[in-house]
Amino acid sequence: MKDRLERVRKQLSLIFGKEISQFIAGSSIIVLSSLLSGFLNYLYHLFMGRMLGPSDYGVLSSLLSLFYIFGVPMGTFSLVVTKFSVDHQRGEQFFQKTKEAVRWFTLGFLLLFTALAPMISSFLHLGFLLPILLVGFSLSINFLVTFKGAILQGKLKFLPLAIGSTASTVIKLLLGIIFVYFGLGVNGAVFPIVLMAIFSYFYFRYFLRKKETVSQKKAPFPKKLTNKEIWDYSWPTFFFTLSFALLYSIDVILARHFLSAQEAGWYGAMSILSKTIYFLIGPLSMVLFPMAAKKKDSGKSSHRLFRFSFFVVILASFLMTSAYFLFPNLILKSLYGSQFLSASRYLGLFSVFLSLYSLAYFLGNFMLSQGKTKAIALFSSLAVLLQIVLIYFFHQDISQILKASIFACGLLFSFLLGYYLVNRDKNV
Repeated sequence: MKDRLERVRKQLSLIFGKEISQFIAGSSIIVLSSLLSGFLNYLYHLFMGRMLGPSDYGVLSSLLSLFYIFGVPMGTFSLVVTKFSVDHQRGEQFFQKTKEAVRWFTLGFLLLFTALAPMISSFLHLGFLLPILLVGFSLSINFLVTFKGAILQGKLKFLPLAIGSTASTVIKLLLGIIFVYFGLGVNGAVFPIVLMAIFSYFYFRYFLRKKETVSQKKAPFPKKLTNKEIWDYSWPTFFFTLSFALLYSIDVILARHFLSAQEAGWYGAMSILSKTIYFLIGPLSMVLFPMAAKKKDSGKSSHRLFRFSFFVVILASFLMTSAYFLFPNLILKSLYGSQFLSASRYLGLFSVFLSLYSLAYFLGNFMLSQGKTKAIALFSSLAVLLQIVLIYFFHQDISQILKASIFACGLLFSFLLGYYLVNRDKNV
């Protein structure tokens, strides 16, 4: 099998060149894993939607949106570590500088999340705290393993990442079905996410200890990594990650706040369905980012690699959006059942929203890999502020919330594309 894969890689190199063949190989692993994990995640949401019903499923959707939003520190840390770990020794320097801070941050994050739990429960009109506390605990565990996962990404070691992602999703699906079946309700749907995080922690800990042992013999990197260099890259990356997490999730939370319980459940179900577009495109960003960052550090251009990958992203977005417009009833009924069919007319608009979001995220990620951080952070922050303001004033029904999100993401995509075109000859 290994020899066969090597032959395939050599053939791709002959056809496309080394960098594009490497992108295709890495993308194939991550996309296949993402599709499998996405399929398992949809099974999870399918079973949860049918077993919990629209009202409780709306609660679960809003809780998962909290997971995305409060996962911003992890997303920021992952991008920063990946950027600095394209060379092993710089990644080691970064780890030595931040390992104690990570432990204290994790503890502080858990305490802060616990303190905010009653306020979150009140805003979402929930009468319980346990599932919110479970989300906070899961986020805390996940933050502990983010560093080593990002090191693997920076080293283009995508196979172990794919295996871990798929295995943890299987755990969430099977245990979620079992717990909800035995009457644990929303708590039963959330608790497997905690167990999934615990599994991921021990998986990365075991796998990466072996990898680190092999690499310890390398000579130290001559260029010292400074705290200023880390900070100058980290803070705009944080605002970029926060903004895209909010763009991805705040609409579901505000829908839970402004709409009826049934409409919020419909909104959550269709939001999950349309996020297939992001689940397909996101892995391509994950592969492109370390490759483009490494070429940037070497003083080489990434334009050819970017153009190829951007074409793939545009094509995937178009095909997925077309399917949602053409077959909304079939898609919604087959995955969630007839109780959600009344909302099928909105599914096409959801796909437009997530396509624009995914394209903007892809562009922003690439420019972060090229060190263009401050402008990207500014554009994305303004977009999420615009989305929140528009939804605050226009939230009478699902379509108004969707149109507000489409406008914000469409404007962001236009700005990012224009920024890339203007700066592509300036060492971007």
